[in-house]
Formats: sequence, C-alpha cells, structure tokens
Amino acid sequence: MRTVLLAVIALSSPAFADRTGGVHPSGGGSGPLGQVSAGLAGAAASSGAQGSSGTTGSNSILDRAEGCRRYLGARERDPAYRNTIYDHDCSGYALQADASVHQNVDGGFASSDPGATVTGFAGAQKVIGSDGSFSLALAVVDRRLRLDGSVTQYYENEMSGARVTMMAPEISAGIHLGADAPTRVWLQTGVMYLSTSDPAGSTSNAGPTIGARIEHRASNDLTIAGTVEAAYLQDGVHGVAGRVGVRFHHVEAALRVLDLDVGPALYGPELGVGF
Repeated sequence: MRTVLLAVIALSSPAFADRTGGVHPSGGGSGPLGQVSAGLAGAAASSGAQGSSGTTGSNSILDRAEGCRRYLGARERDPAYRNTIYDHDCSGYALQADASVHQNVDGGFASSDPGATVTGFAGAQKVIGSDGSFSLALAVVDRRLRLDGSVTQYYENEMSGARVTMMAPEISAGIHLGADAPTRVWLQTGVMYLSTSDPAGSTSNAGPTIGARIEHRASNDLTIAGTVEAAYLQDGVHGVAGRVGVRFHHVEAALRVLDLDVGPALYGPELGVGF
C-alpha cells in the first residue's frame, strides 16, 4: 500500500506537473485537457501519415453450512440454546470469527461466505490547472475474481470560449492474489477508450491496460484502496493512471491522476459517494 501511495503522490507532485507542461495553461489559451486533446489528435494524424467451474453437490454442502452457521452462532450466544440434530451434524464444522462456516472436504474447504457483491462510486474531481471531471464506477467482486467498469467525463472551458471534453470509459477484469485477509491484492487487465470533443479537432483512441489494485479494510466502516495501471494505446500513445481513495461509510475521498505522454497530467482531488 505504501508503494502505491508514494507512486500516485509522486505522479501528482508540482515537479511532475512541470515536467508534463505545468498546471497553468500556456500558448493559445489551452489548459491541460486541451493540450491532451491536441496531443491525441497529433498522434492520430502522425500515425495516419505513416500508414470458474463447480462440482456436483456443492449447493447441498453450502446449504448445510448455512444451517450450521446459524445453529452454531445461536449456541455461541446462548449455551442453553436447545440441542437439535445440528448438534451432531455440525460436529465437523468450525464457526470462524467472521461468522462464516468452513468444512474440510478432501483437503479443500467449502465456505458459506456470500457470493459476488456489487459496489459502486459516483463522484466529481477538480483537475488542477483545468476544470474537472465526473466519474461513475461499478465493480462485481467475489472471492477470487472481479470485474470493474467505469466512465469518466473530463471537461474544460478554454480562454477562447471553446469547450473541450474527453470521455474515458474503461473495463477490466482482475484476479485475487494470496489468501483472504484485511489487505487484498488484485492483478488487473482491461481496455481503455478515449474520445475527445474539441473544436480544434476531435479524435478517439483505445488500447489495453495492465495494473494492480490494493484494498485494506481497516474496519467495517473504513476502507483504503489504491490502483495503478499502464495503458498502451493506439498511435504510439502510452499513459499511466493511478488513484488512492479512502471510504468512510458511504463518503469517499481520493486523489486521481491520468498521465498520457501527449500532454500534461490530468490530476486532482476527487469526492463522491460509494454504494
């Protein structure tokens, strides 16, 4: 987690902004987003010129595990709770601290943990030196796999009065590395698509991404998450994206950065609601 935090903070430092063109627009009244849009269009023009499986009976095991979870939980809360047939049938189960039940089956484990869960985020970002962005993200997550989808709309009003926007949808799949723990690491790969709307010349670009996500559940109400990924787009455009966020209950604050090698980094604080 410390490595991801340091990486994203370094990406968003003033020195980093100076390297990519600074946080203040220069030349022609174009801000960072306008320069990124022009860079993508230039890259496109230059390129154009150059020419899980299951096993039989698993449902019955999980149904029995759920019954044992309830029975053992009741017995733990009240030792005088009535004895039932579960007292015999559940002797091979163990009630875990997180109230899930596991049964040893041929050297493996069947769990009563819930299946996939759906989480989401909707928020707004202040892009330093530009105007901002709006984002919506959804994720479907189970114990080993996750599927993430997001869309971000960047916008900027130029000094000339023109309005530049860039839509950046992305979809990715990830696999969980290691055992279940408060800190979880995911290896992810996906596809990023960029589409600009610019009076000076609109363009679009797409390509694969690869990266990692780290989540740390500090408590039931507090979660810290960080992502970093590299993007390899068409027309020789490369980029790096990162985000570090803290969610408390349903409120989430984050620092997000998108740095394409055709213009300044688009970075800044983000605030929104998680669900």
